[in-house]
Amino acid sequence: MEQYDRPTRTGLTAPHPNSYYLYIRSIEFIGLAAGSTPDRRLTAKGAGNYVETKDRGIFVLRAVVGFGFLFAGLDKLFMWANGLPFTAKGFLAFGSTGSWLGSDPKAIVNPTHGFWLSLSTNAGLMHSIDTLVVFGECAVGIALIIGLATRFAGLCGAVMMALFYVANWSFANGPVNEQLMYGVVAGTIAFVGAGAYALDTAVAKLPVFQKVPVIKYALG
Repeated sequence: MEQYDRPTRTGLTAPHPNSYYLYIRSIEFIGLAAGSTPDRRLTAKGAGNYVETKDRGIFVLRAVVGFGFLFAGLDKLFMWANGLPFTAKGFLAFGSTGSWLGSDPKAIVNPTHGFWLSLSTNAGLMHSIDTLVVFGECAVGIALIIGLATRFAGLCGAVMMALFYVANWSFANGPVNEQLMYGVVAGTIAFVGAGAYALDTAVAKLPVFQKVPVIKYALG
């Protein structure tokens, strides 16, 4: 392999000490840019498989968490558990005392218990809270499962679980409980988006949503 020359102070040329290395690297770069090498094709194929696997994983998370929200809402709506209309009054009044590792079951551990107790005594407000809980769980569940307005639904689910987490204050087995796990997954979905297997993928392509970046982002 003939080495490339480099200019000198005398105007003559001399072999560049790294010319062979530079030549090889330039050929590799040109080949990769043109996409003509087997390694390049393999890399692109691997990237495609990674993206597809990621989308499937997001879909599984959406479906499982969405089903959890939806089932909880339908249970309250159709009174499957005990045949009685749902109300959060009893939970806010007596279920918000909280617990901690080794705490007395009768002790009030939750520092926000007074706030939730005050809500339970307001009849008009309790009706609104009951409606929001049932509607919110059903709406978030359906939206996550089908992948519609996914980021917004994930955010709403995370906020809902954050409120339940604080109101319940159920830390008898530590701070990591059901509400925290649901909230973290819902928040993660809001952050990463719906993935490919979602209605948002088709809806976001509509011209009306293309012109409004905020709505397009909320769709996931």
